[in-house]
Amino acid sequence: MKQLYFLIAVLFLSTFNLNAQTATEVTYIAEPFGLKINGNDLYITASDGGGLFKVDISAPTPTTAVQVVYINNPRYIETNGNDLFTASGGNIYKTDISAGTPTASVLVSGLNYPYGLALSGNELYIAEVYANKISKVDITATTPTPIDVVTGLNNPYDLVLEGNDLYIAEYGSNKVSKIDISVSTPTPIDVVTGISYPYGLTLNGNDLFIASNDKISKIDITSTIPTTTNILTGLQGCYEIEVNGNDLYYAEFRGNKVSKFNLSSLSVSENTFKKNLTVLPNPSTDFIKILGLTQKENYTLYNILGIKQSNGNMSLNENIDIQNLSNGLYLIKFDNGNILKFLKQ
Repeated sequence: MKQLYFLIAVLFLSTFNLNAQTATEVTYIAEPFGLKINGNDLYITASDGGGLFKVDISAPTPTTAVQVVYINNPRYIETNGNDLFTASGGNIYKTDISAGTPTASVLVSGLNYPYGLALSGNELYIAEVYANKISKVDITATTPTPIDVVTGLNNPYDLVLEGNDLYIAEYGSNKVSKIDISVSTPTPIDVVTGISYPYGLTLNGNDLFIASNDKISKIDITSTIPTTTNILTGLQGCYEIEVNGNDLYYAEFRGNKVSKFNLSSLSVSENTFKKNLTVLPNPSTDFIKILGLTQKENYTLYNILGIKQSNGNMSLNENIDIQNLSNGLYLIKFDNGNILKFLKQ
């Protein structure tokens, strides 16, 4: 049944667009890559700016980035109390950020381009981009040794954990997948596909935010048919994102800046958009019509197994003939992003 739900999710993937508020620049920094919030401090890795920086986001005008420690060409970061882990080159570095003069030391070496990091207890999960796998190390071990968790991925970039579910941004496959880290041999399951070059992930409740180069979108991870909602578009190489309260922080690599965007208005805009269209009558035996259309819209009709039944275009007061359909549940997907369900009797 799980596989069926994800097949349907792939077939019905669509995009909602919302009217975004203006974002506020937090700080200028050369080629920002990774972000992590720890208390009032936003930590930033600067690929071309001398390593690890931080900004006090509680300040009235948090515009000055302070260098914490130099690490060459750093990527994504993860925190565990006062310890901050940074992926760089073939290494994972560990830095005590509470020290007066923080120093980066190598926790584990010999990795194949580590990028995304996620911590579960004492186990640090690592996305090894060019090895196409996720490995893990015990951060409390005297000599941490990488252990393969799952292989056969396609350029995994970023990671984020929700319980036992580890979400993976697979850059090479234009999708987000997930694995259950509680099983001995986890199998990747597609969560959402059609995401062009996903780089960064972060979770806020049931919302999974996805950074994909020029935009940030989100999906509801509890939905059996997840649809992407565009939050911000026209960005300049967005690699990493972090949510703190109602603020979404994001790093624009080519824009040389970190900005924030307030999420509080999205729920109103999103609900208004999603409630535009209604199927009537529902259930129906011979025809349906769609209320709320303001212009001709292309549609595709699928059964609950994700098999295409028909397609066409329609406008207000036009009918779709369903007399020849077998009894059961169907979905109609519009090019404008709406997906509606109806029952044929």
